[in-house]
Amino acid sequence: MKGLKLIFISLFILLLTGCSSDALRFKNEYEDLNKDEQYRKVSISNKNPFVYKEVSDIVKMMENKETFVVYFGFSKCPWCRSMIEELITSAKDFKVKKIYYVDVLDVRDTLKLKDGMIQIEKEASSDYYKLLDLMGDVLDRYVVTDGDISMDANEYRIYAPNVIYVKDGKALVKTTGISSLQTSSNMELTSEMKKESYKLISDVLNYNTVCTDKTC
Repeated sequence: MKGLKLIFISLFILLLTGCSSDALRFKNEYEDLNKDEQYRKVSISNKNPFVYKEVSDIVKMMENKETFVVYFGFSKCPWCRSMIEELITSAKDFKVKKIYYVDVLDVRDTLKLKDGMIQIEKEASSDYYKLLDLMGDVLDRYVVTDGDISMDANEYRIYAPNVIYVKDGKALVKTTGISSLQTSSNMELTSEMKKESYKLISDVLNYNTVCTDKTC
């Protein structure tokens, strides 16, 4: 009986606020970490645009030639928490009602350097590797480091945060949304940093109108 009451209360809140269950889930997931001093405090709107998706969903959408914006990140990522409010603000300003969200914390492969060789610590799913192939035009390379030694892993990497605009199934542009002035993930964000972050994100969300065949 208590469980049913909680369900009805949750549904009532959703109807009252006009926010989706995914939006509320995203808000709770990110704001719950505000209690922990090691994480940057963030304020997430009830009416944020995020819709949860799996890697396999994004692969299918690209194969179906769909057009959309996808945000790759995870709630504990300090860099993600540095730009997430600007992403939400930009989406509202440019009337982007839906941004697909993929939590990449546990879906990627993990590589390490040992004795000058790259070794696999954890394999990713076949869908993840397929997504790397589909988005390779905009992704960064996976560079594995060990102290002062760095080595190209000969594959792409979906880092967090990554905001990517996909048109007709083709990834066209990406941003981290992180200001060039921010040199540490936990440093205090200045108004200049937030302004640059907003601009970087807005250029992706507004890509169709800021970019033409003659300029890109």
